[in-house]
Amino acid sequence: MIRLASTEIGKTGEVLAVFRPEPHYLQGVLPVQGVNILNWGDDETKASIKQFVDYIFQVRNPIELELTIINFSIQLTAHAPKGDTAFIYWKELNPDNTKKNAVKEDWGFDELPLQKRLDIEIPRTEHNLKRFTDNLPLVVFEIFLFPDGRFEFGFVNKEMQTFFPGFNREAVNADNSLLFVRVHPEDKSKLLDSIKNVFKFNVWDIEYRIVENGEIRWVKGFGRPEVGGNGDKITVCTYLRDITEKKLLDEKLNNERALLRTLIDNLPNAVFAKDTLGRKILSNKLDLKYMGVSSDAEVIGKTDLEIFNNERGKVGYAEDIEVIETGNPLLLKEGQLIHEGELREIVISKIPLLDDNGNVNGLVGICRDVTDEKRVEHNLKLVDFTFRHSSTPILLIKEEKKSGQARR
Repeated sequence: MIRLASTEIGKTGEVLAVFRPEPHYLQGVLPVQGVNILNWGDDETKASIKQFVDYIFQVRNPIELELTIINFSIQLTAHAPKGDTAFIYWKELNPDNTKKNAVKEDWGFDELPLQKRLDIEIPRTEHNLKRFTDNLPLVVFEIFLFPDGRFEFGFVNKEMQTFFPGFNREAVNADNSLLFVRVHPEDKSKLLDSIKNVFKFNVWDIEYRIVENGEIRWVKGFGRPEVGGNGDKITVCTYLRDITEKKLLDEKLNNERALLRTLIDNLPNAVFAKDTLGRKILSNKLDLKYMGVSSDAEVIGKTDLEIFNNERGKVGYAEDIEVIETGNPLLLKEGQLIHEGELREIVISKIPLLDDNGNVNGLVGICRDVTDEKRVEHNLKLVDFTFRHSSTPILLIKEEKKSGQARR
């Protein structure tokens, strides 16, 4: 495959544009944008190039020239289709024998005066920055903040038009209130305060709403001031990101959590969950009561060893680790606990909590108070025993609710 670089030059020899087929093709040989090709190379090369350039603009057909520059053998082909500018195509004739001592920087740039180099480099840098940021799904901009609360925009990428259609940098710089036209009325003061507080907190971090065609969108803004300001203003490099979908998802998750919390807190059983280390990550109201605490903050992140610090804690922790390590549930184990000064009979189950890949990443536990059931069961057994072993006739009485009289 033939590789060619190209330069566009004016009649005075100034390089107007440069194209390379690869980033490093003819590096150190190809002149950069802004330099004058007539000042290129040694005296002999300069003379050849001047004659070549003059001839380009005198003839209609393409012309060629072969040169050796910094150990590169180069073939130049040029034509001037527009009359006032010409295109020169650069082809390396011996790419396999390129000398190792070729310079690493583009020719001629370091020899330019400082202001000329700045005139070349700043537009090039801005162009590259714009090209990069215009392809980001973010608003990227530079803002200058003044102590009196005013601000001005510097660089702004094109995504700003998505957030603020019709955004006009010069108009907003002249009248800052124009920026707040699409901001939700309840968030305008918050946004303005956040901009002013960059001087105090050394960061800009805010979430606020904008209104677009009657639809509310959420925006996340973040930026940090540059170090070493001159005191009369702060330069902040900032981005804006649409977080509407995240906010809607967060709201949905919060609603689902609230629904789940309401459900488990009103169950007649104690419900809890633990991570792979046996630490509590969830505890409903009844479970908190059974542990004798008033807030889940007292138990979340703790194991049974830390919560009970007794034999009960040792047994519970051992059960947790066995369920987590084996993946086998513990079902309907009977036990006892003291609740509100009374001994209560319970049954407890601990079930492995599995992730999407079937791996155990914790457990869910349910503890049910069966004291009343045990009492009923005990009374029934007592009645049955009495019937079976009593030698005395037993008279059964059934109450009639309507008449209030007993029937025998």
